[in-house]
Amino acid sequence: MMTSSNYTTRFYGVVLILIATMAIVGCNKTVVPEMPSAELPTYEVGTTYIYADGKRETVQAVSSNTVTWVDNQGNVSSGPTDIIYPRAKWETQTYVGERQFTTRYNMFTEDRSSLWPLEEGNEFYFTEKGIWGGKNGTMKDYTVRWNCDVVGKERVKVLAGEFDTWVIRGRRFSPSMYRYETKTWYYAPAIGLAVLEVRQLTDKKKPILKELVAVVPSTKNLPTEVHKALTDNLQQALEFNKSGKSRVWTDATTGLSGSTTPTGTFKLDDGTYCRNYTQNAFLKHGSRTYYGMACRNAKGHWITPQQ
Repeated sequence: MMTSSNYTTRFYGVVLILIATMAIVGCNKTVVPEMPSAELPTYEVGTTYIYADGKRETVQAVSSNTVTWVDNQGNVSSGPTDIIYPRAKWETQTYVGERQFTTRYNMFTEDRSSLWPLEEGNEFYFTEKGIWGGKNGTMKDYTVRWNCDVVGKERVKVLAGEFDTWVIRGRRFSPSMYRYETKTWYYAPAIGLAVLEVRQLTDKKKPILKELVAVVPSTKNLPTEVHKALTDNLQQALEFNKSGKSRVWTDATTGLSGSTTPTGTFKLDDGTYCRNYTQNAFLKHGSRTYYGMACRNAKGHWITPQQ
């Protein structure tokens, strides 16, 4: 019998192959002719974002312009809601670091303190100063410069689904203007997150990808029966509904409701069935739509790795 850990390991192996293939073909990107400008994203405490490299990040706290995250290894980090900034504070079991950001201006462009709201042609420059090191060792400091711009709009197909995105490019330089890397974010307003990040380090041939697999809704403070209805609805929709057909749930006691709609079905090389889906949840903290992909295991359960 295959254990859940073995299934997850096998799943990731296949997912990595899928990612490599998608990288070669450009992640099925097409130009989006029209799309409204995008405002800064907002975050909901308890929402979890699952990525194809096995990483999982959950929103732990939100205050003014700062979001605190915890990952599946228990590492805590925090930083601005603006996705182009690295985390301002981060801590692992062995390392700790902090960063400060200062806006820079360019005499040849319009002075801006942010790229937002996103519109094609927007440019923004900032300096990052940081200090990091082992918790029991010597700390190191550094300074880098970032030049960022909005280069266009593209429809991108990733593991979590297909999205209209704003394409943001960031280039990181040393003080002497040696370029360390180019980072590209594909920001999907429908999710309020970059569904794909591509880091191309100057001294490396292969890019580093961070690709979204699923967004899991927060169940913080939900009654047990509502949590069960949300979970059962997802399982039943993926098992029984055709693509494009929604399965609705309603809790009579609380009046809360939602639905799951499978949006596509495909089969991995080993015969495992996977489906993309959207979840609509009308809960006390508001209505939201969540996107994701899940695969059917040997016991007939639809799971997303690391969930």
